[in-house]
Amino acid sequence: MKLILQLYMRPFTGMSRILDEGRLLNALLLAAGTGILLQLAGGVRTLLPLTAFFAIATLAFVFVPTAILAANLLGGFGGVSVVFQREYLAVLVCAIMGWSAAFLPLALLQILLRNLRIPLPLAAALTLWLLASLYFLFLAASALRTAMGATMAQAAIACILAVIASILGVAIASFTRGMLYYLASPFFLYYAYRIFASDVQFLGAGLRSRQNLRRHLEAAAVNPHDADAQYQLGLIYQLRRQWNEAEARFRRAVEIDPEEIDSLYQLARIARRHGRLDEASSYLQRVLTLNDRHSLHEAWRELGALEFQRNRLPQAEQALHAFIERREYDPEGLYWYGKVLRSLGRDREARDAFQRAIDAVRTMPSHRKAEVRQWGGQAASELRALRS
Repeated sequence: MKLILQLYMRPFTGMSRILDEGRLLNALLLAAGTGILLQLAGGVRTLLPLTAFFAIATLAFVFVPTAILAANLLGGFGGVSVVFQREYLAVLVCAIMGWSAAFLPLALLQILLRNLRIPLPLAAALTLWLLASLYFLFLAASALRTAMGATMAQAAIACILAVIASILGVAIASFTRGMLYYLASPFFLYYAYRIFASDVQFLGAGLRSRQNLRRHLEAAAVNPHDADAQYQLGLIYQLRRQWNEAEARFRRAVEIDPEEIDSLYQLARIARRHGRLDEASSYLQRVLTLNDRHSLHEAWRELGALEFQRNRLPQAEQALHAFIERREYDPEGLYWYGKVLRSLGRDREARDAFQRAIDAVRTMPSHRKAEVRQWGGQAASELRALRS
């Protein structure tokens, strides 16, 4: 119950805790209880399911798969099968908990009004249902953001597409209700489990391994001299876009080991993301002093982009030139290099850099193309502006 209460107060933190501590059985029991209360409350009949069985079935077979696939298409988080195995059960547990958190207050309020014999007008009931549905979509988007590392914009679009797919799924199910009852029979479920048990365990491996890793890292972090455990925990928080928690872990790693170069690099990226440019520059200079080839030379790219943001164009050009010499087919580096060259008035060289960025995206392996697509798109926009 603590997990669902946290979804009301701090939804992102609540989703993070569900990823670390959530269990499918507990989520199903909570959803079943919410469904019973909704049945007792009566309320509004809608196109979307409010009973626990249909809500869970819709989430499990339509909403969550569509949302994961859409978020992966938008954000490019890896191969479809790998991402689906890693994220399915995690997002499903979060989505079921989110559905319960969204509709439990609606059920309790309607039951209270019925007991007090206070009539609820249809317009008010529809408004309450709409608010609960919108809150569920917000929590579902929060789940995608936390579990997959998607931006809220990507997560929102993915959830909208998942809602459309769910409405279509419910509409199709309404024409095949007899078949659904057949599929829900104990005999069918038993044989389905025997046939697909290994696949179900395969889909659950992502959440189990994630929770086991987190427990092991927390245990290792008790050691005041283990900088790597702090760094790994920082990466987990960073993936979930919990920037304050991630920064605290990286700082702790650097306190333990002042030459913990990975943590210094991540601190630079977080500082740059939050507009603390001088601080980010200081971290990057320390990284380059320790090892100028760190992270496949990406510290040079970060420094170049940072110096461009600080309007220090000669320093930005120098850093990005050093990066391009080492990684001449990196789309992000070529994009920033083109931006700097354009600002310096070297339009011909800028056009060449933007074109190389576009070509680099086109020739990128398919499993990486979605990850770098944005740099090709931005380079194309800059190239059109230069040619106009």
